[in-house]
Amino acid sequence: MRRNISLALLWIGIIITALMVGCNKESGNFPKRIVGTIKLPLDSGPRVLAVSSDGNYVYVANRKAENFTIIRTIDNKIIKSIEIDGVPERIAIAPDGRYAYLSNSESQFYGTLYTGGGVYIIRTSDYEVGPFLSVSAIMKDVAISPDGKFVYVVSNSNECIYIKNTSTLWEETISLDNKSPYSIYITSDGKKLYVGSQKDGNVYVISTSDKKVIATISIGSEHLGIIGSPDGNFVYVTNTQDNSVSIIRTSDDQVFKTIKVGKNPSGIAITPDNNYVYVTNLADDSVSVIRTSDNRVIAMIKVERQPNGIAISPNGKYIYVSNFASDSISVIGY
Repeated sequence: MRRNISLALLWIGIIITALMVGCNKESGNFPKRIVGTIKLPLDSGPRVLAVSSDGNYVYVANRKAENFTIIRTIDNKIIKSIEIDGVPERIAIAPDGRYAYLSNSESQFYGTLYTGGGVYIIRTSDYEVGPFLSVSAIMKDVAISPDGKFVYVVSNSNECIYIKNTSTLWEETISLDNKSPYSIYITSDGKKLYVGSQKDGNVYVISTSDKKVIATISIGSEHLGIIGSPDGNFVYVTNTQDNSVSIIRTSDDQVFKTIKVGKNPSGIAITPDNNYVYVTNLADDSVSVIRTSDNRVIAMIKVERQPNGIAISPNGKYIYVSNFASDSISVIGY
């Protein structure tokens, strides 16, 4: 009898232990393994990148080489590089996928004083470089309205947002004096802009209808990356100097949570299914993975030196990371 009771208690203990292990194990299958590395020419300095709307190509803005590289994703081969007159900064893809918008800060070569800037319009069917929207300013991030009618470009030097109509090319500005704007995100309904500052620790929320700042959110410092969730409920912001990511609730524009990640987080992207956020950490050569269901960091993926930009394929199967100091692109998959 005693032996039977002992055996029963033993089995209960085994079951409880198994359940505890199962609860502690990170659930879900997500891309977390390096499945490829794409080498770029020496001294390319890949800054940021974007994936085409069909997932067939990756576009890379190379800051040192001052060019725009197209990579075919089926075999991860470079198929073309386009010379750019100036330093490329950020890339945005039009909603219909027909054009890539490349913000640029003009200089004669990498490391010189910036003298101007603007936005290149590149047709993705044949990579013909279209009109150059010239602005005498240091340009940073760029965003496209959901209907494709407007381009919003952040000027760090002139402390404003330039608005370009994609058809008529007329221009308006939204002044952000003494706010040092850097990153920008437009909501899926096109009604609000979220603009991260490089110096004052604020994110500014702007109404696109009247072009006024409607909220100021104080979080962290130096917001180099900003992205919104596909469901429109949250905006994620990297706080580079604070080694964290802040989550803003869009319903009331309040900080919902702040999460510690790696050192000097920069780029940020979210999977199409809304389940995972990937963050590049410049100073420790890694990518943090945040699970959105409980906002916990569930993985740290080692990549090459100084990861900066990050983009996710439309099917969510691949994550592309630009490694500035290694002149490479890391491909993360299952």
